[in-house]
Amino acid sequence: MSYDTSDIDIKVQVKLSESRKLLATASVILFDGLIEIHGWRISTSTYLHEKFQELIWIQPPSYNSFGHWRNIVFIKDKTLHEKILDQIYDKYHKVKSQSPPLNDL
Repeated sequence: MSYDTSDIDIKVQVKLSESRKLLATASVILFDGLIEIHGWRISTSTYLHEKFQELIWIQPPSYNSFGHWRNIVFIKDKTLHEKILDQIYDKYHKVKSQSPPLNDL
């Protein structure tokens, strides 16, 4: 079965974190609020992100089970998944640029 994901309206809300490791959390809103996926995490990484060319890691909601992280949300359509990651990344930088800098602790 094939779906056209090009016209799916995606809205993203980002809340900055004061942690150095967890940079922010995000919520993805699809279908004009019909579906909301909370718990996306934007973290620092030791690896350069292939697309964004930054030491950043965007993770879907997950839970820890016996020492292994398990994703809760699976987006099988690669184009839609990339579109969501792009929206999260763009919104993160927009919110970050509009926010006053945090004091170094």
